[in-house]
Amino acid sequence: MNEDMVDPVLPPGKALEQQAEPLEPPVSSCRVLVDKRRVLFVSISQIGEFSDPMGEREKQPFRNRKEMKDLPFEGKGAIGDANAMVAAECDSDVSRYLLVEFTVGESLDGDTVRRREKIDRFAKEYTKAVKEAVSCSA
Repeated sequence: MNEDMVDPVLPPGKALEQQAEPLEPPVSSCRVLVDKRRVLFVSISQIGEFSDPMGEREKQPFRNRKEMKDLPFEGKGAIGDANAMVAAECDSDVSRYLLVEFTVGESLDGDTVRRREKIDRFAKEYTKAVKEAVSCSA
């Protein structure tokens, strides 16, 4: 995970640690710790069937779920007070869709509106980068 990309969702601290699994199908994940506290968790699933982040089945992990707007790719997204979920089209040899889930520590920003803006920006940029990394053509 590129430090410049993740910087907006990191709280201040001295020690940054990344615990990442390889980006291999069907699922991989990454934890980012600042001063030994988990501040970001990302899960990437390469799937064959569309999973709507605004659907009934996906509502559980969210607090104050809203639909994400202006995705820079084909797909759908949802954002909550401390998390986001993005389903993006991905016509690759492995899957038809990517499902990328993000959870941040609420210590990121005490202002919920600003925290949601940071999550939204990061989720869009990160998902776009993952699509490129796994060679999505869609």
